[in-house]
Amino acid sequence: MIGKHAYLIMAHNQPEHLRKLLDVLDNERNDIFIHLDKKSSIDPQSLSDICQKSKMYFTNRLNVYWGGYTD
Repeated sequence: MIGKHAYLIMAHNQPEHLRKLLDVLDNERNDIFIHLDKKSSIDPQSLSDICQKSKMYFTNRLNVYWGGYTD
């Protein structure tokens, strides 16, 4: 039996790198969860066409600060 994988990706900038990563991870055995920082200019709709096999989910956007704590 082949297992299933879940990936959690936190992104802030560099949308082309994110698109390449999603393209590489696109597989029917993978679920991909993406958190886009609220300050990010990346539009979730611009990523929706990349994964054809994986299920992709977007979490609620929150402001995240490097080295900080976010509720």
